Amino acid sequence: KNGRTRSSSLVMKDDSSKFSFASLFSGEGAASPAATRGRSSATLEPHPSQRDHINPLNALYPPNKKAIEESAASLSSTSSSSPPLPFHPAVQSGVLSNGFSYVFLPNRSPPNRFEAHLQVFSGSSDELEPQQGIAHLTEHVAYMGSRKRERLFGTGSQTNAYTDFHHTVFYAACPTYSPNAGSFGAGPQPMLPMALDALCDVMEARCDPSRIEKERQAVLSEMTMVN
Repeated sequence: KNGRTRSSSLVMKDDSSKFSFASLFSGEGAASPAATRGRSSATLEPHPSQRDHINPLNALYPPNKKAIEESAASLSSTSSSSPPLPFHPAVQSGVLSNGFSYVFLPNRSPPNRFEAHLQVFSGSSDELEPQQGIAHLTEHVAYMGSRKRERLFGTGSQTNAYTDFHHTVFYAACPTYSPNAGSFGAGPQPMLPMALDALCDVMEARCDPSRIEKERQAVLSEMTMVN
């Protein structure tokens, strides 16, 4: 969904302070007040989450899509410049009554399979310096804390998640129908409701202390592989 609610949220930025991953991953605190007292380089600036979010999917948000199409039509008749690339003719997008935006795009290859992606428009660029790493850690806790996701095991489905600068994405790639017979001999069941239920459960996962500690160790392990 495009457009965040704007507010006057301000945060203190101190250019002279030095961030250490120890503040997040070893339990050590930041610099003491005495060490930072008297610094004059601190400034107030908007929190990163208040910045405009740039994403190609924003163009498919219905109000934006309509404006882009009208602008393209105007350019084609009044200007010699190239109009924007057209939307895929089969793509469908909209907004549910609860404000949740969605995008559908038919996919013929591979056949008899689909992918469902839950994309959160928030990533590491929305962190303050003392928060670096928390978006990735939150992704781990939410993904691994979902019990309904485990119901996709043994169905030929693949699930995963990732975090980048601007997004946190959870996804499931599944067969159209389950390979196993349904309850009471009903035959193969459609997998889309199960996949959507699992993705919804990811957003409601519990953040137990034991889970946070386990995923903290997993993130540290991944960091050693990258670095």
